[in-house]
Amino acid sequence: MPIPGDPSGTTRPSRHATRPSLLWRWFLQDKGPFATEPRTPCATSGPGPGRRCGVSVEGGALYRTLLLEEEGGIFTLTLNQPQNRNALSYDMAEEFQEAIGEVAGREQARVLILTGAGDAFCAGGDFHSIIAEFRRPAVELQPMLRKFYSRFLCLRDLEIPTIAAVNGPAVGAGFSLALACDMRIASSSATFHANFVRIGVHPGMGATYFLPRLVGASRALEILWKGETLSARDALALGLVGRVVEPGRLMEDALESARQIGAMPPRAVELIKRSVYMAAQSSLDEMLERESQAQALCGETREMQEAVRVFLGRSRGSRGGA
Repeated sequence: MPIPGDPSGTTRPSRHATRPSLLWRWFLQDKGPFATEPRTPCATSGPGPGRRCGVSVEGGALYRTLLLEEEGGIFTLTLNQPQNRNALSYDMAEEFQEAIGEVAGREQARVLILTGAGDAFCAGGDFHSIIAEFRRPAVELQPMLRKFYSRFLCLRDLEIPTIAAVNGPAVGAGFSLALACDMRIASSSATFHANFVRIGVHPGMGATYFLPRLVGASRALEILWKGETLSARDALALGLVGRVVEPGRLMEDALESARQIGAMPPRAVELIKRSVYMAAQSSLDEMLERESQAQALCGETREMQEAVRVFLGRSRGSRGGA
C-alpha cells in the first residue's frame, strides 16, 4: 500500500498482503490524518521475546534518544532523554519516525505503548533546539515546524492500537503527543500542561485537532486559553485518560491492556480503529456502508471463520445436536 505522503509512490508491504482481494485493497486505501515522509526501518536482528532495537544489542541499531522494545507482539517505545525530561528535539524527531517505521514493518506487531523515561512523560519542545527557532522569520519557520510535527505524528499512521502510558508531566507538544495515541493511561503523578499560550504561542503538534475531539470545543478552548494544568484525576474526569493507576503499576497496567487487545483478531482490531476515526467525519449512511464492508471482510479471515465454527458447534450441542 502507498506510504502516506510519499510523492514517489513508494510502497511498503501491507499487513494484509495474505488477503489480496480487490475489496481488501480498496478498503485499505484510505490514509491516516497525518502524512509522513518515507520511513526507514532500523537495522535490527530478527524478532524474538524481549528483542530490543534502539539499544546496544548485538546486530541491532543504536538510538540515542529512544528505547524500543518488543515482547510477544507488544512494542514499547520510550522517550529516553530523562536528563532533559524527554523534551522533543530534532534528533528525537528523526529517530521517532524511524522507530515507528520499524514497528509498522513488523508483521507480529499488535500494540504500541508510548511512555517516558524517568519522572516525566515529555517536557514539550526542547528549548535549545526548537523554541530558539522562533527567532526565525515566520516564512522560514512554518515548514520546519510542519516537518517536525509530521515526524512525531506518523504515530497516527500505525494500523495497530497505540497506548500512551503517561508516567509524569506531559507538557505542550508532549501533551499533544499523548493525545495523538488511541488510548491513554495515566499515573496518579501525571499532569497535563496545555501551556502554549503562557509563552505567547499558538498550540501545535495537533493540539487543536485532538483536544476538541476528546473534550468538546468549549472545554478545549477554556483549557487552551487559560494554559491550564490538569491533574491525572482532572484528565480522567474529562475523558482525556481512560484510567489512573498508582505509579508503580503504570507499565504493568498498560502491558495488560496491550495484551488483552493484542489477543483479539488483528484484522478486526485494525478495521475497528480505521472505522472509529472515519466516523468523526462521515455520515451515518457512510458508516453503515463502511461497517457492512468491514464485517464482510472479517468473514474472510481465519479468526472469524474459526469463531463461527466454534459458536455453531456450541449451539448444536445445546440443542442436543443437529
